[in-house]
Amino acid sequence: MIGASRGLGYACAAELSREGAQVMISARDPARLTLAAGQISRGTGEHVLATPADLTNEADVAPLVIAAAAAFDHVDVLVLSTGHPQRSSFSQADDEQWQSGVDLVLRPAIRLARALLPGMRSRGYGRLIFIGSIYGVEPEPGSAVQSTLRAGLNALSKSIAGEAGAAFVAFLASPRGEFFNGTSIVMDGGAVRRC
Repeated sequence: MIGASRGLGYACAAELSREGAQVMISARDPARLTLAAGQISRGTGEHVLATPADLTNEADVAPLVIAAAAAFDHVDVLVLSTGHPQRSSFSQADDEQWQSGVDLVLRPAIRLARALLPGMRSRGYGRLIFIGSIYGVEPEPGSAVQSTLRAGLNALSKSIAGEAGAAFVAFLASPRGEFFNGTSIVMDGGAVRRC
């Protein structure tokens, strides 16, 4: 679990732990991460490994993957939940905002998928789950950077699924989710957004 010290990443990590999965969580803030791991462990009775990393920094990716492989032998499931780029309209967004958005939303998914996919392929099983945003399906006025990059994350998921095949997509992380592949699933509580 990446980006799991709070929010959706935390909720996914807690649910996977409840289901009996061996879970490693990661985030930038070591104190918040340690607190989150302790809360999940107390709630589920399972050990949760906390490994700090900043995935906007390429140098943090390899040590994170190595730590997961050392702790669990291999990684079957990646759930990636990053933060949100700064809110800005297209006319206001500068190069720095676009670059920091790419570093936050797309690069971690690309780097982690590149690092984990070969092992998943060799074992014939793996799940890559990227938590996106409704903005990737329906752009939000005043949020050009996030809307564009979340749509890119959806396209990346489909590209990986097209190459990797049906073995790659928690329900989604379990064998029960095997028929989901390369799709974007909108979980909005049944709410309908109007333009």
